[in-house]
Amino acid sequence: MGQLIIVTMPGGQRVLTVPATVTTEETVISEKLPAERRCIEITENWVEGADKEERDSFQKQLDEVN
Repeated sequence: MGQLIIVTMPGGQRVLTVPATVTTEETVISEKLPAERRCIEITENWVEGADKEERDSFQKQLDEVN
């Protein structure tokens, strides 16, 4: 059996050269990476206690202005 030689091409591709008497088979599997999905979490701000009173006060002022 002859000597195997790995050649690196200018673009960085590596090529394996084998003698003509050697039978070879090459399978290249190329998979696309799944697209990155953005997750948006929606949260509600609960208003309790003093915060509710403050919000109600601001709402009352807004209603008076309008």
